[in-house]
Amino acid sequence: MLREPVNRVISQYYFIRNNPQNRSYDQVSELSIEEFITTTGRGSNYQTRILAGESGSDLINTPDLLERAKQHLDTHFITPGTTERFDESLLVFQRLLGWKSPYYVRKMVNKNRPSKSQISSETRALIEEYNQLDLALYAYGEQKLQAAIDAYGQSFEADLARFRRINAIYSKPMQLVRAIKSRIQGR
Repeated sequence: MLREPVNRVISQYYFIRNNPQNRSYDQVSELSIEEFITTTGRGSNYQTRILAGESGSDLINTPDLLERAKQHLDTHFITPGTTERFDESLLVFQRLLGWKSPYYVRKMVNKNRPSKSQISSETRALIEEYNQLDLALYAYGEQKLQAAIDAYGQSFEADLARFRRINAIYSKPMQLVRAIKSRIQGR
């Protein structure tokens, strides 16, 4: 699953800063979001580097890196999905992979972070500047996902609406079970 790059950077930064148990907390806790973007490597084309098979933060972000990431998407994945179109992605995966029940409960949602619109336009521009390859990769993934949705056929919208209705019913008791488990475990 690809994630829109600006939202990904914002979310990762605040996730680390708000979790002292995170292994990167000591490195990131004193950094501004701008320093996180420019110095840690996690704020710069992270998705492209991972999909290209290169995780080092000191890599030079070149068009070749983007092409390798696209090639890996094309050869090693049935189709990309996106977190912004999570339900649509799951429905496509269900059809392509023959899944019986792709219902889910949202988990690890970072509520302690500002939204993209609450981040200054200068910081958003900085994130975009440092994530040109990720922005291109995301656009490529979106095109491939849309092609898979188009290939799904005319029933896609009706199937999506049905999936969302059933998932809403499914997720309510599962959220209750998670809440009970958390209380029992003292979290």
